[in-house]
Amino acid sequence: MKKVIAYDLGAQVATENLAWDETGEVILTKTENEFGDPIYNFKYPAYWKYSGMNAASKNLMFRKTISTNSNGRITSNVDYIEPGDELIEESTNIKYWAIKNNINQLFLIDIGGSVGSLIVNKVMKIVRSGHRNLQKDNIGTITSVFNPIDHNNDGIHNTLDFNSPLAGSNGILQASALQKSEDWQTKCFEPEFELNCALTQFGNLVIYYLNGQLETIDNLESILLVLIDLKL
Repeated sequence: MKKVIAYDLGAQVATENLAWDETGEVILTKTENEFGDPIYNFKYPAYWKYSGMNAASKNLMFRKTISTNSNGRITSNVDYIEPGDELIEESTNIKYWAIKNNINQLFLIDIGGSVGSLIVNKVMKIVRSGHRNLQKDNIGTITSVFNPIDHNNDGIHNTLDFNSPLAGSNGILQASALQKSEDWQTKCFEPEFELNCALTQFGNLVIYYLNGQLETIDNLESILLVLIDLKL
């Protein structure tokens, strides 16, 4: 769908769809304010930042030869494994789950939660993907007075760019962001899986737990810094 026109008591509001992501979800729209000026609304899909929210088809039912070292760290075909994957060793039907430590190393654990022992060249199938089909969730929105994919309005779409082409103005009317995490407070048995269990909140105050102590700090950073971190 390219354009939607809504009518209400003689007034009309037109919303033009300008860009879609790979799933077909609209991520950039254009409307006009009461003065006829264009307003652009962009939605940042969560799966662009968090791979675990991507499509399960990225690796579901893949069959790969997997090896681990004696500590359970995966040493082969790592690029095909996502934290949260459920794998079955085809020769024994033993199930394993993939987890990630705080330095992004991948490990296999068994049904009891124990880090797996040495595995050498075992064919495994991913029967449940760590990519959880959450492509419709968004973690950021930006409203601007310029087209972030066509600064010159020449109809040629370029790389997404929120650096304002307007002299003396950043061109941003509103911006917001969400931070998602699957790292909750847990009892840590192994040092390599230890988490600092930080609880953060955007705003003037950040409250968090660090090593069991409640701390508060002032956060004076703009919400736009979060969007910069999202690689816009």
